[in-house]
Amino acid sequence: MTSGRLWPEKCSRLKMPGIRYLLRGKAAGRAWPQKWEISLNPHLAELNGDRFIMETVTHEIAHLIAFRLNSKDRPHGRTWESVMLAFGQDPKRLHDYDVSGIAGVRRHQPGYIYVCDCREHQITRTRHNRIIKGAEYRCMRCRSIIRPANRQ
Repeated sequence: MTSGRLWPEKCSRLKMPGIRYLLRGKAAGRAWPQKWEISLNPHLAELNGDRFIMETVTHEIAHLIAFRLNSKDRPHGRTWESVMLAFGQDPKRLHDYDVSGIAGVRRHQPGYIYVCDCREHQITRTRHNRIIKGAEYRCMRCRSIIRPANRQ
């Protein structure tokens, strides 16, 4: 690392990405690395103010930078995680904004509680059923297999 920059060799002169307020429903943001653009949900931005900027905008900008650094990595892969950590943000994939008052958003069904070696996870019914049939999911943080909370 030189001259106080985090990624000088591939991101030396990044231009400001395009920002569009097009998203609706419960989606907070979306990154379009090839267009160097992010889309945001104006309703969630208005309801969540500074928190929305710190979490969602940072999350989407991290996607753009991660893609520039390593276009072959997964969208929420190690490159994206490292960018989020460099920004001082928790590399979480999903937001937890209250979407109960937003039109067209289905009510969230309570998830199934699963655990890994480092924390607790809420799993959807679909993933729970896949696990029952033999699928395995790993924690993105510690890489251990998640398992039902009652079977420790």
